[in-house]
Amino acid sequence: MDWQQFGLDEAAREAKLGAVMEHRTQRKVMGHVMMGYVRATELYSTVPVPEHDERCLRAEPCDFEKAPASEKAAF
Repeated sequence: MDWQQFGLDEAAREAKLGAVMEHRTQRKVMGHVMMGYVRATELYSTVPVPEHDERCLRAEPCDFEKAPASEKAAF
């Protein structure tokens, strides 16, 4: 993928830090990973938008959701 880097100002970095700090229980397990998102830059990739497909606009249940309740536990 083609990556682009954008600089963040101090206010944006502080907002990200504040958001990460709100997740106290997650920080106990993976705080070092979460703190890695508080940095001076953001990385973005440019990915082409797929062609419009009407199927993506309809909410249809998956096959297992149509199964009788007694069979759902097997999934």
